[in-house]
Amino acid sequence: MKLETEAGATLIDLAYDERMQPGTVSVPNGQGMRFVDETGTVLPSGVFANELTSTRYRDRFVGTPFHKFVPARVTLANPGEAAVTPGQLMA
Repeated sequence: MKLETEAGATLIDLAYDERMQPGTVSVPNGQGMRFVDETGTVLPSGVFANELTSTRYRDRFVGTPFHKFVPARVTLANPGEAAVTPGQLMA
């Protein structure tokens, strides 16, 4: 699946939970890390929520992003599709 916002997009694994409100997407907190595997390759782990959050959606006094109120779209990813780099607007 692909998660898209005005700030960028990423590929995600999707899980359905009937306890969620319709039209709501939840991204786990504390994800979006990078780690080095045993071969020295840097690998991502999870979704980088900050990179999908536009500065347009933030507290006007201190600038804290509103992670809970980011307009987003979830669609089927095309086979072999790579994640879009942060900041690249989606058409």
